[in-house]
Amino acid sequence: MFKKITFLALLCSVSAPTLAQDYMQQVAKRACECTEKTLKNTNEKTRNMEVGFCILNSADDEDKKKFKKDYNLDFNEIDKNGEKIGKLIAMKMAPICPATMMALASASEDKNKAGNVVQNMSGEVIKIEKDFFVSFMVREANGNSSKLFWTSPIETNIDLANQYMSLQGKAFQFSFENQNMFDPKIGEYRAFKVIKKINAK
Repeated sequence: MFKKITFLALLCSVSAPTLAQDYMQQVAKRACECTEKTLKNTNEKTRNMEVGFCILNSADDEDKKKFKKDYNLDFNEIDKNGEKIGKLIAMKMAPICPATMMALASASEDKNKAGNVVQNMSGEVIKIEKDFFVSFMVREANGNSSKLFWTSPIETNIDLANQYMSLQGKAFQFSFENQNMFDPKIGEYRAFKVIKKINAK
């Protein structure tokens, strides 16, 4: 029921940016409080649905009017705007309740940890992105590209903290695991290729 949320840049009203920020903070706070209660549900599918409802139901009538004015997103057209609204609220939630978001991720990770298998990949880093996590887009020799995420300490002789942006355009060998984690951008769990090791070729 809670559709995947597509990417939407966060737009603020030029005429009243402070007001927009205030009400968005309150909406995100309510979504966080509701989402925290979903942690008690051990059924992953049901929990994901509950998180979606928490996000979409966190705005009251006045907030919905402001969404319409500031972002041109109408709650009365949820089939059309649900993904964008959810993405906008979820991105505001991350800094407000990071522990809750990480708990959601851990719940899924613990369930699937036993099945995680380390895989290897060699290729050129063609793009580096900085979002909730740092990610590397890696192109293999066969032309296939994959997005790998840096979410935890990595075994490497590279000073990643200071040099990771310099990896672009260079070839490396990667070891990674597929891990299911909660993605606040889409409001549900998905598989992340989490890097465990990086070596220069």
